[in-house]
Amino acid sequence: MQLAVEGDRFDPAQAERRFAIAVNNYAAVVAAGAIIAAVRAQAPKVRLTLVPSGTLDLADRLDRGELDLAIAARALESERFASRRLIEDRFVAVLRAGHPALRKKLTGEALVELPHLAITSSGENLDFIDVWLQTRKASRTIASDVPYLSAGAVLVQSNMVAILGRKLALEFRRAYPIEMRELPFDASKLQSIMSWHRRFDDLPAHRWLRDTIVAATRGI
Repeated sequence: MQLAVEGDRFDPAQAERRFAIAVNNYAAVVAAGAIIAAVRAQAPKVRLTLVPSGTLDLADRLDRGELDLAIAARALESERFASRRLIEDRFVAVLRAGHPALRKKLTGEALVELPHLAITSSGENLDFIDVWLQTRKASRTIASDVPYLSAGAVLVQSNMVAILGRKLALEFRRAYPIEMRELPFDASKLQSIMSWHRRFDDLPAHRWLRDTIVAATRGI
């Protein structure tokens, strides 16, 4: 695999090389389209390889030069890695269109009564929901656990609710008849963070890639 790890100059219009980027499920749905479009507009001969990050040791892959970048919910915790926040989002409740719960405001009590759909492949920490419910001596019922790619199809065929990032839910709504409701309490923010090895900081090709991704995701 040829990565952007050498060279003093980089001309994106003429470059023929590959960049490897690990992305979590959120970034794959929300950001991948914009990133690929931006790269191809400037560098039509550059190949982007986006790989799912879920089962990867990202620090090890970046150390070994098998990845140029990693986009995940958290920055890598080591001084040898640099990071930059790309996207900030908020969590919302997502239900099928026509769900009985949509007839009125979504309260904490209503959220407790609904069966919940948990996302197994998100890597997102939703403990804030259970902490908030515990303060009210309540708990939610997890009815099913599915990966991200199944969430839309399952929601539209059930009365379950899923807690998802708003931008992700907007993308799902392009394909499925789903609706969003604001959560009845303050929730943690969802972030998408780009990390890379500091030895790539000043490499022109790598710097161009990072700048292009930052610009592409700015409007998301």
